[in-house]
Amino acid sequence: MTVVDRSGTDWTPWPRLAGVPKRLQIVGGVAAIMGAAGVFFEWRRRVGGPLPSTVTKEWQEATAKRSEAMPMESNADPVVLNPITKSIQKK
Repeated sequence: MTVVDRSGTDWTPWPRLAGVPKRLQIVGGVAAIMGAAGVFFEWRRRVGGPLPSTVTKEWQEATAKRSEAMPMESNADPVVLNPITKSIQKK
């Protein structure tokens, strides 16, 4: 192709629009994803049905009791599954 032949190859019939700044694209995309996740989360809470049986207080107490009954050994002191709860109970 000669220079004359190539002169119109990049021409489009539509006018060029001003480009959206990259920061605005990123912020807008993150906001859109977070908004969609929030809408989905709220929809799931409303349509999802009742809470599972593992959320009840009795289930949580039984799980805590079971985890305390199974100490794991590593050193002289046994490793507990939830050290935060254990330290609160000692005080």
